[in-house]
Amino acid sequence: QLHGGFRSWLIFASAYDSNMSSTSQLVQTSLGATAQMLRTTTTEEACAIIRNSACQLLTASAATLYLVDKHRMLAWAFIANSTELRRVPFGQGIVGKMAAMNVIASGKQPQDLLHNYANEEDASVLCVGIVDSAPGEISGVLDVRRPRWSAHEPSLPFSENDELIALKLADAAGALIARLQTDDTIATLRAQIRQSNLAEEKMASIIT
Repeated sequence: QLHGGFRSWLIFASAYDSNMSSTSQLVQTSLGATAQMLRTTTTEEACAIIRNSACQLLTASAATLYLVDKHRMLAWAFIANSTELRRVPFGQGIVGKMAAMNVIASGKQPQDLLHNYANEEDASVLCVGIVDSAPGEISGVLDVRRPRWSAHEPSLPFSENDELIALKLADAAGALIARLQTDDTIATLRAQIRQSNLAEEKMASIIT
């Protein structure tokens, strides 16, 4: 009885230590990703950080961050280790349908911006819509995938805890995208003002 009790306690302690270490690793990964997000200054670098963070936090093999272009009616994404862009028209696939959503008109909640499917295209897929808080529209879509290890084994599905982590990561990604877009707008305005000042100085010198 003592031996059985000791073994039960040992199993419980091992499981507890394992959960604590995984939680600690999750927190460290989240803090590291946040620090990188605060330092980044380019959209391409931000997309890479979010992709890597999604793979680490959600134990996934692939992740893609699509940015929504309402004027061209498509979602586009940087491809890792490539200069090409991946484009998905509105309404095409899960990413295209989610990118075309009108959050204000539909009154959707954060849970409605999730697509969790265990066996799509031989992979478990978790898609999360990223909402820009200012206009309340979809500004991006995070696509995370876990492929099958073999044709006879199903892929590991995403749990409810994974969905919560993905939603929080989407919130951070939305804030990061909004900040970078604001910085780009300010930089563009400054460049236009600088060009205008140079043009005025040139015109004044010509008149003189």
